[in-house]
Amino acid sequence: MTIQWIRLSDIEQHYEDQGPEVDKQISRIQAWIRRTGLYEPLTVRLENKIFKIIDGNKRFFALRCLGHTHARCDVWDCDAETARLFREEAKP
Repeated sequence: MTIQWIRLSDIEQHYEDQGPEVDKQISRIQAWIRRTGLYEPLTVRLENKIFKIIDGNKRFFALRCLGHTHARCDVWDCDAETARLFREEAKP
């Protein structure tokens, strides 16, 4: 794992999170980032020159809506199956 600043345009989001409750969560994340400037790095993996989100989809949307062009990312060296398993285990 390495922490890198990555352009949001180089990151492909994961579309699993949708709906009004998710929109409220993203709004709360935006407010927190706007107020403090702090957020947990996105967790991504590199596949075919595109970074794919493993964890942090809502933070990604919040940053993008706030006009950020880059995000702090924790880059994992893993395949798609490992990323999928992590997402499944991380679900509440």
